[in-house]
Amino acid sequence: MNSTVIRCLVSRAGSIVGLFNMDMVFVSENPHVVFEGKAKPGCGEKSVHLVALDPDLLEPLPGLGEITFLYRVPVEDPRSFTPTYVPVSSYSSC
Repeated sequence: MNSTVIRCLVSRAGSIVGLFNMDMVFVSENPHVVFEGKAKPGCGEKSVHLVALDPDLLEPLPGLGEITFLYRVPVEDPRSFTPTYVPVSSYSSC
């Protein structure tokens, strides 16, 4: 899976929270921005949320090192505001 870094505005619940450098991956040749979740207690693995991007809204950014594109519209963060509480016994395996 190919990846690169893009610069994009991120929103939550419709409000802009900031301008971030984010990982972008291509799934079946379609660009997606990557949002990482928190690791489960006792596990090193983090959940990953992918948000599909419109390739027509990616603008090349030459000369900015690892940042290769700017996304022209805000991307909505898909992660939940509310943590999900699960009994510790549910985390016995990853």
